Amino acid sequence: MSGNGYHATFNTASLASGVSGQNNSAYHFNGTSEIRLPESPTNGLASGTISLWVRLDDTNAQYNIFAKGPAANTYPMRAQFGGGPPITQWCFIVNTPPPGDCSSPVNSFTPSSTTYGFTNWHLYTFTWSPTGRRIYLDGNLKLSVAGGAIAPSTGELILSPPSALGQERLKGSIDDVRIYNYELTQSQVAALVNAPPGPPPPPPSASLLAHYPLDGNASDVTTSPINGSLTNVTFVPGRVGTGNAARFAGGASYVQAPVASGSKLAFKTTDRYSVAMWMRPDARPTGPSNWLAYTMGRNEFSSSIQLRPDGTAFAGNCTPTEFCFSAYGPTGTVVPGQWYHVAQVYDGATQSMQFFLNGVPAGTVSFAFSARAIDQAFNIGGTPVDPSNGFIGSIDDVRVYTGLLSAAEISALATAPAGSSGLVAFYGLDGNGNDGSAYGNHGTLTGVAAAPGRTGVAGTALLFSGSNSVVTIPSNPQIAGLNGDMTLVFWMKKGATDITGAMLPIARREFGNRIHFITYMQPGGVAFQCCSAGGSDWGAFYTPGGNGLATLNDGAWHQIAISHRFGAGGTTTLYLDGAQLAGSYLFGAAGASAPTIVADLLIGRQASTSAGQFEGYLDNVYIFNTILTPSQIAQLP
Repeated sequence: MSGNGYHATFNTASLASGVSGQNNSAYHFNGTSEIRLPESPTNGLASGTISLWVRLDDTNAQYNIFAKGPAANTYPMRAQFGGGPPITQWCFIVNTPPPGDCSSPVNSFTPSSTTYGFTNWHLYTFTWSPTGRRIYLDGNLKLSVAGGAIAPSTGELILSPPSALGQERLKGSIDDVRIYNYELTQSQVAALVNAPPGPPPPPPSASLLAHYPLDGNASDVTTSPINGSLTNVTFVPGRVGTGNAARFAGGASYVQAPVASGSKLAFKTTDRYSVAMWMRPDARPTGPSNWLAYTMGRNEFSSSIQLRPDGTAFAGNCTPTEFCFSAYGPTGTVVPGQWYHVAQVYDGATQSMQFFLNGVPAGTVSFAFSARAIDQAFNIGGTPVDPSNGFIGSIDDVRVYTGLLSAAEISALATAPAGSSGLVAFYGLDGNGNDGSAYGNHGTLTGVAAAPGRTGVAGTALLFSGSNSVVTIPSNPQIAGLNGDMTLVFWMKKGATDITGAMLPIARREFGNRIHFITYMQPGGVAFQCCSAGGSDWGAFYTPGGNGLATLNDGAWHQIAISHRFGAGGTTTLYLDGAQLAGSYLFGAAGASAPTIVADLLIGRQASTSAGQFEGYLDNVYIFNTILTPSQIAQLP
C-alpha cells in the first residue's frame, strides 16, 4: 500500500479476521505457511523499522515472526518468540554475534505473565540504527540494546520463516505489516497503535552519527565509534571552559577519521547529512581559504566548510569541471579570537547545500554532478590533500548527522547554554518533555501541568502533583552511557506544606532495586543514590549534612546540582544555589561502578512500588557527561 510496488512474491498463508475483527483482513499461518517479501527494500539498511500486529494460536513452541538472510538457521536478522515452552518472551537480532536468538537475554524482552497474553493481538515494533536495536510493545519501548546494526545485504524478508529443519514457523495471525528505511521515534511508534492503513510518517530530520568533543583526544563518543587520529594538533580550553578544544596550526595539522567502505561516515554524493561545530580562528587566512571540515572527499568532488580571508565563513564544493563555492554573511562577520557556530546541511537528493552561521541560515548553493562514492577520509581542521589551506585556530564539539538538521535544531545547538560541553540531555520543561540537546531524546508527560518557570513566564515549567505525575524519557545510549563522569542540575520550587523526605525529583532505576542514579529530597538539600546491582544491594547513598529544609520550602526557586564520578576515584558533590554542601556516604562507597541496566529516565518519581512521588515545580533539567565546576554550574540558566 506504500505505492512503491513491493508486493509479496510468495504467499501460502490463508485469509483470516484482523485486528479490527473484520473478516479477510489479515493472514493466518498454520505452522507450514509463509509470506515472502522482496529483498531489495531492506538490503543493507543501516537504520530501519519493522512493525506488525501478531496474535498466536498457542504458546506450545518457539515461533519465528520474521527473518531476513541468505539461509535458514543463519538469519542475520530475525524476530522470534522463545523461551519455555510455553513461550515467555520474544527477541530481535540484526547482525548480532552468537548467541543470536532468544537464548541470549540481552536480545530478549520478557513481559509479566499476569498482564500479557501471547494469544491476543499486540503490536510488535522492531527498530535498528547505528546507535542500537529497540523492541516496542503496543507503542511502548520495552528493550534497548546499544551497538550499531545493519540489515543483511541479501535475502528475502520472510514472514513465518523456517529454521534449519523447517521448524519454528508461526502458528497464528499477522496483520498490518509496515517497513521503514529509517528508525521511527518513540512517538511515531506510539502513533501506529491507532493508525489506519496508509502512507508512513515522514522520517526524522536527522540522527547523530559521530560526535567528536575534542576533549584532549579524537575519540568519537557515540555508541558505534569511528575514532580519529591526531596530526600536529594541540589542545586548549574549550568554548565554555568545560573540557578542551583542538587547536590547529595550519599546514599539515588535522584530525582524521577513517572512512572505510560501508562505514557510517562513508557518505555518497546522493546522501543527506549535516555537520555542526564551534570554531575560533586565530587570524584570518592569507590564502584562498582555510578548511574547517573536509566532509566528503574524492579527486573530482569534495564538500567542506571553509573560512575566507575576508572574514566570511562559507561552504565549498568542487565538481569534475570547476571549483565552486558560495560565500555567506557580510565581509568581516568572522572576527579572530571569537567563537562561532557553523553548520552545513547537505541534501544529495536535491544536490544543494545550506550553510548556517551562529544558528542563522546564511544561504544555499546548488550544483550538479553524477552519483559517486567517496574515497577519502573525514577531516577536521585541514586535509592532507591540500595542506596549504589548513585552519589556524581552535575547533570544538564536532557533530556529524545522517539526514537533514532543521533550522530549529541547528539554532538549539548554536544557542546551547554556557557550560554545555558534554551536554547529553536538557529538559526545559516548557509545558512539554522535549530534549533540547543535540540528541533529541524527548519525553512524554503524565499527570503534570504547565506552570510559570523560575523567570515568571507562564508555561515554562511543570507542576508535579505528588500523585502519578511524571515525565518519562525512554532508555537511550546517552543516558545509559553515563558510567564515568556526570553532572545533573535542575531548578526546583516547593511550598511550606509539601516538603517531605524521600521525594525523588529525578531517577533512573529498574524494578528489582537495580539503580543507575536517583536524586532524593533529604534534610540539607538533595541526596544522591547510585550503583545498585539489584536484590538486597542498595548501592551507594550520599547524603548532605545539616538541615536545609527551611531554605527549600520557602516557595522560591532553588538550583540543585549533583556531580558524580563512577568507579575508581569516585566522588560525589552536592550543591544548593551554587554553594557546596557537606555530606557523607550513609552506605556504600565512592568507588562503586554504574550497573548496566535498561530503564527509562523519570522526572518526578522512580520505577518502584515506592514511587517517591515528587510534589512541586521543576524547571530546566541538565545532564552532562562531565564534571562541571561550581562557576559553570552557577552560569546555567
